[in-house]
Amino acid sequence: MRGLTSLYVEYANGDKEYHDLPVDPDELRNSCSSLSGKQQDALHTALDAMGSRRGTESCSAAARQDHKLTQR
Repeated sequence: MRGLTSLYVEYANGDKEYHDLPVDPDELRNSCSSLSGKQQDALHTALDAMGSRRGTESCSAAARQDHKLTQR
């Protein structure tokens, strides 16, 4: 899940990555362990909600979001 200032990834093997992009623009330092449990839970919930969306509306929304991110 990529936002304007962060990147959060959950891998199938259970590993997780979090990058604060203004601080780590090259995504070299995984700072997930520095997040509180509450923050990690919120990221997981948001990622899970994104994964459960299906259909053209969510594809269109994803394309619009991607376009916004690439226009920075």
